[in-house]
Amino acid sequence: MRRRVLLALLAASLSAPSVRAKDEGCELTNVPRVVAIGDVHGSYPEFRAVLRLAGLIDQKDRWSGGKTHFVQTGDILDRGTETRPVMELLMRLEGEARKAGGRVHALLGNHEVMNVLGDLRYVSREEYKAFETPRSRETWDAFYRSRSDAARRAALRKFGNPSVVQVLTDTVTIAVFINTLPYTLVASEKIKSVEQLKGKRFAVSRLGSVSDLSLRIALRNLGVNPEKEAIILGIGDQTSRFGALRSGAVDATVISPPLTITARQLKFNLVTSFQEAGIKWAYNSIDITGEYGRGNHDAVINFLRGFVEGMAFIRKNKEESLAVLSKWMRLNDRESLEETYDFLLKILPKKPYATDDGIQANLDAISSRNPKAKKFKPQDFTDMQYLREIDQSGFIDKVFP
Repeated sequence: MRRRVLLALLAASLSAPSVRAKDEGCELTNVPRVVAIGDVHGSYPEFRAVLRLAGLIDQKDRWSGGKTHFVQTGDILDRGTETRPVMELLMRLEGEARKAGGRVHALLGNHEVMNVLGDLRYVSREEYKAFETPRSRETWDAFYRSRSDAARRAALRKFGNPSVVQVLTDTVTIAVFINTLPYTLVASEKIKSVEQLKGKRFAVSRLGSVSDLSLRIALRNLGVNPEKEAIILGIGDQTSRFGALRSGAVDATVISPPLTITARQLKFNLVTSFQEAGIKWAYNSIDITGEYGRGNHDAVINFLRGFVEGMAFIRKNKEESLAVLSKWMRLNDRESLEETYDFLLKILPKKPYATDDGIQANLDAISSRNPKAKKFKPQDFTDMQYLREIDQSGFIDKVFP
């Protein structure tokens, strides 16, 4: 299985107007401590909580990090509703940190660049209102009108039929090849029972992310109310979350192989594997528009045949599969590669049919934020006719060992 990794390199930094360019360099030496936090996305209370956990601010939100260099790695904007107070706090901390011998470095993420370029698709109305001017409503409407008009013109150029606009929402899932959440809930060594999880601090990448949703599902399955009996903090990627667990900044987090090996070596408690717990979730799927499927039946069938054959290749060719994993994961440790490979064998099905409970889990998560999702059924989003045709031909049974 081939995996493409897209790395976003953040190069542009923001500095307070009072800081002269000659005071800063591209390379800093003798820095006693560096703390990096990313993907805040307007989550102001959680951002302050993480800064306190890291010892960067006190209870009055004043800089307490001394000579620490705090790096905000971007993506302050979008999705959340309290971007402005996050930015104002950062700008104030820049001056306070400098006076104490520390620094605050704010980098541009892809969401900052998107906003600069006029791509406002992830800007919530609450967030937009915080920066509103007398002409903001006009700007907002003009932007979204231009996007919809552009999509309509592109559709008409390609298909020559006004009704094709409906196709833009006519998306269906034709296969689900990971129908669970590929995580394990791991806790510190001192936590010996599920009851001890109550009231503890949990790390996710960011609030509202898949890792956050995964954690909340796992906690509910374990009898822990994530809204009332857990403190959930957006820490960052898997490596950052694991580091927070090792340092004691949090009590538990969700990880995927091969970090499960390190967790066992450090005697952390692997509380539950989502896959082994039977948690269903349409995590990875293949989707098409209904219009494309109706007009390109053979292309869809051939693509699915190739995809199923690829999954069979993984099972039949361990060494070749390990080599591909090693290349794309940039990993050479045999034990870690074996752990990842064995995990893939557990979660990759031979016949990647979508299941109602997997799709329903997605709908339930969406409906908690958008009640309109409750009116839909899993069957509204799936079309298994193509996979069923391949299956009934005997192709799947033939290629799998």
